[in-house]
Amino acid sequence: MITRLYIRNYGIIREHEIGFGPGLTVITGETGAGKSILLGALGLVSGERADAQVLFDQAEKCIVEAEFKSSNTELRDWLEDEGFDLDESVLVRREVTANGKSRAFINDSPATVQQLRQLADWLIDISGQHESREMNTARFQFDFLDTLGQCLADADKYQQLHLQRQHMKLKLQRLQEAEATRLQQLDLDQFLLTELEQADLRQADELTALEQKLEIAENALQLRQLLEGLGYQLGEREDSVISQLQQLANSLSAYKRLHPEIERVYDVLHTAQIELTELSRDTGRMAEMFDTDAPSLALMRQRIDQLQRLMHKHRVGDLAGLLERMHQLADQVQALSRAGEETQSLELGVQQLEKEMHSLAKALHIKRQAAIPAIENQLAALLPQVGLVHSQFSIQLDEGDELLSGRQGYNRLRLLFSANKGSQPNDLHKVASGGELSRLMLCLKSLLHEHAQLPTIVFDEIDTGISGETALQVGKVLRSLANHHQVILITHLPQIASKGDAHLFISKKTEGTRTISQVDLLDNEARVLAIARMIAGNQAGETAILQARELLG
Repeated sequence: MITRLYIRNYGIIREHEIGFGPGLTVITGETGAGKSILLGALGLVSGERADAQVLFDQAEKCIVEAEFKSSNTELRDWLEDEGFDLDESVLVRREVTANGKSRAFINDSPATVQQLRQLADWLIDISGQHESREMNTARFQFDFLDTLGQCLADADKYQQLHLQRQHMKLKLQRLQEAEATRLQQLDLDQFLLTELEQADLRQADELTALEQKLEIAENALQLRQLLEGLGYQLGEREDSVISQLQQLANSLSAYKRLHPEIERVYDVLHTAQIELTELSRDTGRMAEMFDTDAPSLALMRQRIDQLQRLMHKHRVGDLAGLLERMHQLADQVQALSRAGEETQSLELGVQQLEKEMHSLAKALHIKRQAAIPAIENQLAALLPQVGLVHSQFSIQLDEGDELLSGRQGYNRLRLLFSANKGSQPNDLHKVASGGELSRLMLCLKSLLHEHAQLPTIVFDEIDTGISGETALQVGKVLRSLANHHQVILITHLPQIASKGDAHLFISKKTEGTRTISQVDLLDNEARVLAIARMIAGNQAGETAILQARELLG
């Protein structure tokens, strides 16, 4: 519940702090004194839009601070998850500057407006005529029916499955939209990969080795001729080099003993003869090594051309780069193939989810349909208590076979209402006035309090269009609701104001050239006078005072 509300520089409130207790707090006051300002201030700390025009003094910033107490474990978990300090109370502050900028804080830590809105769902529920129109939304209607029909768990599960399906279908759609491109790329990459694999790439130095071998082969004829000629000149002709060396060596042989130098010359000639003889024998063998076969040359040239063409095609400088490119293509082909498998997996996943959703939607419809008669009977008993004596209220639940969004399942829901006897019930937004919507909201929340942990409830203009005995009955309903929840109520009727556990009176006064608002907590005697004035005006006499005392009990 809210325990304290501090307002500075907002509307016509210069600075004020208001304390709140449990039960029913009624707020009354002069027209234009600032009752709506309190709602606006509560709206600010609930995450509503900030407007610099509401500043009392444009030279100063506006501050609204609200303190709440709550034992809700889910709330404490949320605060912890969001990184806010845990304390006995929750302190929410909103600051607005003259340029329209605002800052928010939760337990003195900076917060976003979205976080304020999330927090407000646990702490405060403001039901004015605008908020009462929320009853016309599918979200409110299904939440109402599912809470009272004890279907929330199934509805929550359906919503989770629906969101999961949406996510999967979006992912699937993106994959399907890219399918043509994927298949085209897969075909191209597979073609390139096959071409490289068929090229039978061996080692990174294959091209260098081939080019060297080709150069030798292209010069094989000349090399063979040279080697054969060398062998002929060395040893095959009659006056070969070897024979001439042998003749010289033989001539020196008789004189080598005469001088060491002659012997040395002889030895050199003899050694040269031996080595050239071996070389002469090797030239024949070496000549046979150099193949001049034209087909072999053609094959080498084809292979080199193939490798160079592939290198140019893939824009790499060597075979090492070409081998790396082949590995890259293999990885791409595998990834693109897996993408196709992912599409199939997602399609299967969507089918399985939809099967589960269909089953859950059917179960939800059965539970909802079964709960409707009891809810209608409970409302039928409450509506006369809030002055809707001849009203009719019914819940129309239509079942289709299409899986709908949110919590709906198969269902489309209509809340039908008629305020007047003999009138055919129709959709709320078509037939219910603002005041009727407010009282309907009171009845709905009176039913909900037994099933839901409602936060602090704020009602505005709930007494529009009623008086007398009806007002007394509305007051009793509010009093009953306040036995279980903190209720804050702005009212213009003495019958309702008299039911409060606490009474706040808002007045306005002039200070200098400005009108300011003031909020006072009334004691018993002040309450008597305030309610008497609500009955008979500012000049309330003894009769009005007696009526006020009677209303207060």
